[in-house]
Amino acid sequence: MARRNQKRSTSKKTRGLSSGRSKSRSTRKKQSGDIKITFAIYGLVFLNLVLIFSSLDKIFSSKKDVAIQPATLTIDVRNGCGENGLAEEMSKNLRYYNYTITNTANADHFDYEDTFIIDLKGKHPQAVEKLRKDIGVPKEDVLELLEDDANADVRIIIGGDYQSLKIFNALP
Repeated sequence: MARRNQKRSTSKKTRGLSSGRSKSRSTRKKQSGDIKITFAIYGLVFLNLVLIFSSLDKIFSSKKDVAIQPATLTIDVRNGCGENGLAEEMSKNLRYYNYTITNTANADHFDYEDTFIIDLKGKHPQAVEKLRKDIGVPKEDVLELLEDDANADVRIIIGGDYQSLKIFNALP
């Protein structure tokens, strides 16, 4: 009887071991499958985030890059510092940037220290802002003085600071 009990206990041990091994194999396979699924999910989340951010960039940059055509403004250029030929030179540089010049002349006096942009019509604020940036005039030197009978949308009065303006230093 002792032998029979030994055989039974041995067979119980081998049964337990074999069933333990098969459980660990299936557990490993399940864990391996879970890891693959987890990586796949993280990969898809990452891909979605990349697509979302690239789409947002395109959406917002398209609004920023709205082309403002310089030709929408007509410009009257006045020499306000007395430097010979300065209004003509400024006009030439503005034409290079595709602005339309309607008049070049001397200002009412030659004592202007700063260059000013005067919006005479108030119809094209975005184009005036682009002009301001192209010339290199500070925001505080853009004025609005509406004149119904003006022959241009904008008047530029060139002051003594003309040498520091972007438009005189950026052209080839």
